[in-house]
Amino acid sequence: MRFDIFRGDGGAQAPEIKQKLRVREQKKLEKMIAELFRSGRGNIGEDRRILKQSCKLDKLIVNEMMLDEMKKNYPI
Repeated sequence: MRFDIFRGDGGAQAPEIKQKLRVREQKKLEKMIAELFRSGRGNIGEDRRILKQSCKLDKLIVNEMMLDEMKKNYPI
């Protein structure tokens, strides 16, 4: 692979070559994602659900810590 194209030596060809490289990388990523799904290792919906659940648990823990702190600072 020639790297001098990114230094501006390629003139008008540089954007075309960069675009081809982007397309090639995009195809590689799509192929990798498809492979993950075929093998059963990729499940975006499940990952999203786990992330949402984790965020909710984090918020609950922070709220509980804040309540405990308020109880210490303002005893009844």
